[in-house]
Amino acid sequence: MQIQDERWRTGRFVNPRGRVIDQIGAADHLQPHHIRVYRVASGVIDEVDFYSYVINVLPNEWYGSWHAEALRAGAIAAKMYGWYRVYIAKYPGQGYDARDDTWDQVYKPNSAYPTTTAAVDFVNSVGIARADSAIFETQYHGGAYDASGQSSGRVSQWGTKYWADLGKDHLLMIHYYYDNSPNTNGQLAQTFAYTPNRSPLAPTHIEPANGALGISRAPTLRASAFSDPDVGDTHAQTWWEIRRARDNALMWDSGWQTATLTTTLVPIGILDDSTRYKWRARYLDSKGAWSEPAPTFAEFTTTFRALMPFVAR
Repeated sequence: MQIQDERWRTGRFVNPRGRVIDQIGAADHLQPHHIRVYRVASGVIDEVDFYSYVINVLPNEWYGSWHAEALRAGAIAAKMYGWYRVYIAKYPGQGYDARDDTWDQVYKPNSAYPTTTAAVDFVNSVGIARADSAIFETQYHGGAYDASGQSSGRVSQWGTKYWADLGKDHLLMIHYYYDNSPNTNGQLAQTFAYTPNRSPLAPTHIEPANGALGISRAPTLRASAFSDPDVGDTHAQTWWEIRRARDNALMWDSGWQTATLTTTLVPIGILDDSTRYKWRARYLDSKGAWSEPAPTFAEFTTTFRALMPFVAR
C-alpha cells in the first residue's frame, strides 16, 4: 500500500472528496485523571496522575536524544496506550490498570527528561482513535531502523527515528503504523482534539505541623491553599485521612468533603490520649481531577491526660 502524496507531505489524511478528516471531534473521549500502576518489584499499586505517568514512561521507551518528531509519535503511542488501559481492563479484578514493566510500558517515577516531556506537552491535546471514534490499543515495539511494519498496528520505535531522520512528522508515523491495521479493525486512525485537565497541586500540611506535641484528641486539621495549573479550575472537595503512626492503622477517613475545604474538625472519640498519629489531605478540582495526596504524612502526638488518683474512703 502506498501512502497518499498529501498525507506523506503533511501527515494529514484527505478523503476522496478532498476534505481533511484527520481531526475529528470526540467529546466522549475524556483523558483519565489517574492510572493505577502495579509496581512489580514492590507489589504495590500506585495511583498516579496521568500526565505524570506519561512523562515518566516516554523516556524509558524512547531515547531522549532522538528527533522531536520521533518523540512526539512515541508520546501519542504511550499516552493512548495508558488511556486505553484505564478504560479497557487488561487485568480485570486485579485492582490496577497497567504494570510498570514491559508487559505494558516501563514506568519509572522521577525519570522525566526535558526533550521527552516537551514531546508529551506538544501532543497534550491530541488523542487518536479509529475512524468510528473508538479508541484502540496503541501498541509499539523496538522494531528496526527502516520502513518495515506499515499497517502492523505496532509503532516501531526505531522506525520513528528512521522517519524523523528523513524529515517526516509524527502524524505520518502514527498513520503509517496504525492505518488499516488489526488494532484499528482495518480502519484509518484519526486524531481528535481534547482539552486536558491537569490535576491540582498536592496540598501541604499546616496544622498540626509535622512533629507537633500536645495536640487535642479532636484537632482541627489545616492544609495549604488550593492551587491548580489550569486557569479557572476551582477547589471542589477535600479528602482527609488520619492513621496511627505505629502500625499505619486507618483511624479516620473523611470521604470527600465539600465544606471548609482547607480545614476540618476531627470528630470526638476517634483519637486516644498520648498517641502518635499522622495525617494528610487530597484536593479535587471543579472539573473532576484530584491531586496526589500530600507526598508525606505530618505526624503529631495527642496530649497526655493524667489519671485522677484513687483516694480510699
